[in-house]
Amino acid sequence: MTRKKRVALLALGIIVAAGGFFLALPSLARWGVRPEARSGASPGGSSREQGGGGSAVPAGPAGSDSSWQRVQEGQDLYIADSLGNRVPLRPYGEIIVLAAGAVETIFALGGGDRIIATVESRIPIAPAEETARLPTVGTVSRVSLEHLVMADPDLVIVDPMNPDLAGTLYSRGIPALVYNPASVKSILEHAEILGDLTETGQEAREMVISLESLLEQRQRDREGQLPLRGLFIYTAHPMQAFASTSLAGDILRLLGVENLADPLTGARPIVSPEYLLTADPDFIWGAMSLQSVDDILLADQAVVMTRAGREKNIEIIPSTMIMRASVHLLEEMERLAEKLPPHRSQS
Repeated sequence: MTRKKRVALLALGIIVAAGGFFLALPSLARWGVRPEARSGASPGGSSREQGGGGSAVPAGPAGSDSSWQRVQEGQDLYIADSLGNRVPLRPYGEIIVLAAGAVETIFALGGGDRIIATVESRIPIAPAEETARLPTVGTVSRVSLEHLVMADPDLVIVDPMNPDLAGTLYSRGIPALVYNPASVKSILEHAEILGDLTETGQEAREMVISLESLLEQRQRDREGQLPLRGLFIYTAHPMQAFASTSLAGDILRLLGVENLADPLTGARPIVSPEYLLTADPDFIWGAMSLQSVDDILLADQAVVMTRAGREKNIEIIPSTMIMRASVHLLEEMERLAEKLPPHRSQS
């Protein structure tokens, strides 16, 4: 069956994403990366809101072995995910990508012409002008297995919200991997392998080298500065914060922030009023269920007694800036760095 016939078959009875709302993310060129986009696509992340690609809160652990791995058996090379699914390491021509972060990364590498379908997303998947034309196979949590099988893809990249789907597809003869980077380092490792799977390996390696170099430069720029002390919370009642074992926590680390959730116990640390006053964060960011600064200010009267509250260093961060595991997350980190308050005086 030709690709044209497959896409036409896939589009029957399902929704093709409408192009009514576009999100223009900044180009990766600002990071010194200019991959040739064979598909003509511009670069562009995953949200837990009908379009997945981020992992459940908290994700992680950051820096743990969550990346895809190259595995050799005899003369054969495979890519294995952290759940044990594996596929031969080779370029694939027709891929269904259910993780929005992987969609954006593939387009950024110039391999968007390999994607024949994705999922619906309330938050556009960049580059919106390209992904809006892709057929969809449902949402992250409700994927149509029937349409997946009818499309007969060479490979399916599965969102971590629906990890069992990979095994179901394998039993039907369709190779599948679960895409679940748990740290910025892991996102870059996944990007390199996505390059190999979409025949954009050279572009991927160049991009990763450039982005790693920039991260190292950012770290050198902060040498000698006292680290800011911050909290990044995602619920108000109780107040719960992202630990460093989450992707959001890894972002704080790379921004040179001391994450005040780290001394707290549990995978989902609860921030008590007493601890809030003792820790005295320089800033508080909120995301996910928190929709306004007032949600944070009204969560606890202790908030206004911290430096963050007194100096109004409180921000609501769009969840896609910290939850969508795409190479564009590094662009979002630059925006987040601009939201940080001034550093404390060393005197």
